Amino acid sequence: MAKRSPGRPRGAGVFDTVDLLDLALDALASGGYRGLTMRGMARELGVSLASVQNRFATKDELWRAAIDYSVHGAPDFYADQTLAEIIEHRLAASASRPGLLLALLADDAPGHQDRHAYLAQQLGPAVANVREQLGEAQQLGFTRQVDAEVLLAVMVTCGAALGSLPREFTDALGLGADPAARLAQGLADLLLHGMLVR
Repeated sequence: MAKRSPGRPRGAGVFDTVDLLDLALDALASGGYRGLTMRGMARELGVSLASVQNRFATKDELWRAAIDYSVHGAPDFYADQTLAEIIEHRLAASASRPGLLLALLADDAPGHQDRHAYLAQQLGPAVANVREQLGEAQQLGFTRQVDAEVLLAVMVTCGAALGSLPREFTDALGLGADPAARLAQGLADLLLHGMLVR
């Protein structure tokens, strides 16, 4: 996050929306939906609550914007990605904010069903892409028939867990300087080899 300019008065309402969204994602990763507060965001930015509410009128609007931002604000990002690229992207996102996806999935605050539905909608393009790739591979005889829903559940949950591994663990496991890329390639390889024709 960029530091405030010297001499800029607190509460002046001048801040970058990206800084706000970054703070919101950090709050979600550490405290889940309950940990995200408009007042807390204003305090972190050094601005008034009203200035934050001028950008996002409600906590739910801020939450949705943060989720959109976390997937680059482009639902079609996954449209042309390979399985390995999708896994690598999700691992990198998980590594940058350990615990975010797990906190989102564990959300049980009032209204969580709507938030879960919105999150699932954001995952939709990736799900559609994997289903399409899997269907093509099965039609060509490259892979055996597998349960696509189970495969997708493994990708989402394993990606979140692997991407959240602390550096000390990845170092102890000998995963090298770029563990996210290695874990992504390895997980994609394991998933794909598990689908090969026997």
